[in-house]
Amino acid sequence: MADRRLVSVLALPALVAVFGACSGSDAPRTPPAAAVALGPTSTTASPDDPPIVIGGAPGTDGHLQVRLNPSAWEGIKARLVDDDPRDPYYELHSDGHDEFWFGVELHTVVGPGWTGEVGLFATDCVNNGICVRFDPDGGAGPMGPMLAGPLGEIDIEQLEDGFVLGFRNLVFDRGDGTTYRIDGVTLEA
Repeated sequence: MADRRLVSVLALPALVAVFGACSGSDAPRTPPAAAVALGPTSTTASPDDPPIVIGGAPGTDGHLQVRLNPSAWEGIKARLVDDDPRDPYYELHSDGHDEFWFGVELHTVVGPGWTGEVGLFATDCVNNGICVRFDPDGGAGPMGPMLAGPLGEIDIEQLEDGFVLGFRNLVFDRGDGTTYRIDGVTLEA
């Protein structure tokens, strides 16, 4: 069994990030407070640390590991978009960074697998309407946002009076054989 380490950082008001090495689906739902694991050594993430770190060499699973540090993010946007009653959706994304972008849209009527309730769901944009996107160059480079594969997990804990969303096993494919993995991130806004 792989060595598992979890990280949690209290960030901007009402924003919490939890980082972990590829821990699989048995990761605890609530990580220990104020412990941050950034690879084989444990450190504490702070606003002075980079908002994103992408591993240099692929991990044992073949993916480049991505560590997000929302405590260093300039902001986060979260809202219910209900302009079109045929497709109301929830949106949460990073804000204010040119070097990366991370976000999720939770469409309540697109797919049969999710209709607005809390719980654990697959990040399946087609069947669940849960579309998680990541752009490691923030639109400044040639890449556009990548869509998370349908086998990732999102734990939707709260969508009213604030958002609480946990993400595990998010894999993004660049289309040229390069893949990225974000695991164990929880955002509150």
